[in-house]
Parts: sequence; structure tokens; C-alpha cells
Amino acid sequence: MALLNSQIHPIMRAGLKIASLLVVIGISTLCDASYADDTSDLEYRVKSAFLYNFTKFIEWPETQGQLEFVMCVAGNDALYEKLIETVGGKTSRGLAIKFNATRHLNQVQNCQLVYLGFSETDRISDWVTALW
Repeated sequence: MALLNSQIHPIMRAGLKIASLLVVIGISTLCDASYADDTSDLEYRVKSAFLYNFTKFIEWPETQGQLEFVMCVAGNDALYEKLIETVGGKTSRGLAIKFNATRHLNQVQNCQLVYLGFSETDRISDWVTALW
């Protein structure tokens, strides 16, 4: 039986967001190991596909009236553009996927998934606090 968003304890809801963030941070860090600006188009397509497929294998809490799934990207404008190009128009578990280029910590409250580029790794604790 699926729980409605209002039935999920706020700490559990925050924990789900933080878990999503930490998984994506791990992938971001591994994939950005070169730290180079010459990241290939293929790498961005692979990251986009991973993020999209990640959403399909997670059982997200259902929320009443929710029509979209919001993916936020901070610190990687090129990936944000590639996500729109490769994943735009797709759905995840019946929800339309929407993308936000997130620049400020206060913009993550409505994100179901947050991708932090390498430039944001120094502020991981700030991002986690913003999601909590």
C-alpha cells in the first residue's frame, strides 16, 4: 500500500531526498574524476541516461495531485542542457519529468532528485542541510 506524502513523516521524506542526493553525488564524483572541461557529449548522454533510469528503479512516495517529477542540477550547466535534450518529454512512473538548473540552496525544496556537479562538492553539507 502506497503512502500519501502527508502520511510520510517529515524526517523520512527528508531522508529519501538525502539518499537520492548522496547516490547522485557518488555518481557525479566518479564521473567527474577527470575534472576536465573537455567532457564529451557521450559522457553527458550516459549521465543523463543514468539519472533517468535511476528514477525508474526507485519507489518514490506518492503525493496527492503531483503531476511532475523534478530533477534539479547544480554546478553543471552542460549536463542540464543534455538532460533536456535527451530526457525531455519522458515520464517516470507516470509523472512528467521537469528539469531545474539550481543555483541556490533554497531552490531544492521541490526537487525529487538533485545532481551536484563537481564544483558543488565543497558545499555538500550545505546542500544536505537545505534538503533536510
